[in-house]
Amino acid sequence: MCLNAGVTSSAFRKGMPKILLVEDNEMNRDMLSRRLERKGYQIVLAVDGQSGVELAQAEAPDLILMDMSLPVLDGWEASRKLKADPRTRRVPIIALTAHVMAGDRERAIEAGCDDYDTKPVELSRLLGKIEALLPSKAVPWPPRVERVLIDDLLREQPLEKGVAIMGGKIDVVKGRIKEAAGALTGNDELRAEGETDQAVGKAKQAVQKAADTVKEAVKKVIG
Repeated sequence: MCLNAGVTSSAFRKGMPKILLVEDNEMNRDMLSRRLERKGYQIVLAVDGQSGVELAQAEAPDLILMDMSLPVLDGWEASRKLKADPRTRRVPIIALTAHVMAGDRERAIEAGCDDYDTKPVELSRLLGKIEALLPSKAVPWPPRVERVLIDDLLREQPLEKGVAIMGGKIDVVKGRIKEAAGALTGNDELRAEGETDQAVGKAKQAVQKAADTVKEAVKKVIG
C-alpha cells in the first residue's frame, strides 16, 4: 500500500521531478526518501511491488527506484509489468538490491530496468544515475547559460558539422551537451544559486567540458 502519496511539503515544489520509491524496509524507505527530498525531488512511496505498479499508473512519476526483494509482487515482476504497460513503459526504473550477485545487473536490465544500484545506497552515486535518466529536468540552467553559452558552442567546429550529420537536429546536440554538463555539476547548487554570476560560471565550465566531450565524439564520426 501507499504511504501517503503526497508525502511532504517538498512534493508541492512546482516543476521538481517526481520519484516513486518502492521499498518495503521502513528504515531504508524513510532514510532514502528524506535524503532525496532534501535534494528537491517529490517523493511518492510504495511498500510492495503491486502497490508500486498501481502508484506508477496513478501518479505518473518521472522515475522509479525499485527494490527488487519485495512482498506481494517482487521488483523483477513489477518492473516487467511496468515496461509492458503503455502508460508506464517510458518511465525509467533504477533497480535497487542488497544482494550483490553475479548476473544481477543483467537480470535487472532483462526485466526492463534502465539502471542498477546496490544497497546500502551511496547517495552521490545514485543521484548521478537519477540525473542521467532525467536530463530534461535535472538541471534547470540559468537563462544566460541556455541562451548564450550553449548556442555559442554549437557554432564552433566541429559541432556544426556534427549537427549537419545528425540531420540538422540542433536540439539533439544541445540535449547531449546539457545531459553531460548536468552530470558534471550539482543541480541542487545551480538551482540554489539561480542566475548569479557564480552559478553561470560553474555552468559555463561544465558546459565547456561537456561540449569538448561531444566534439571528440563528433570528430570520430567526421574524421
